[in-house]
Amino acid sequence: MRIKTVSWARLALKQQVEIFGGDQVSLDSLWRAAESPEGQDPRTWSELAAPLLSGFASYLGNLDGSARRSADPSRLLWIWDDDSKDPWRTGDLMADEFIAWAYATYLDTHFERQTSPTANSLVCS
Repeated sequence: MRIKTVSWARLALKQQVEIFGGDQVSLDSLWRAAESPEGQDPRTWSELAAPLLSGFASYLGNLDGSARRSADPSRLLWIWDDDSKDPWRTGDLMADEFIAWAYATYLDTHFERQTSPTANSLVCS
């Protein structure tokens, strides 16, 4: 029997993309779905992921034909300042689907390392 665990952050990401599309995903909502692990919040992760953000910003600049201008990774993350609406809350750090997948994978990988495979098994196949 093979035991499969649920990847809460990736599941929350899939739900947001299905409902709202991939152009705005709340990283904070993914963090909440993963039980808000200490030290793994989106703002802390964004510092760790600075090389990824910089590289992706450069890639987007190349697509836009603006490779000669300096790529601005700050355009990849923004704060949701509208009213809270499930699953987003005012003040959440937002990103597009590509960056959100990287963060969700980081959260779920961290969670999987912190738990035993049998303690949190939810689905058997």
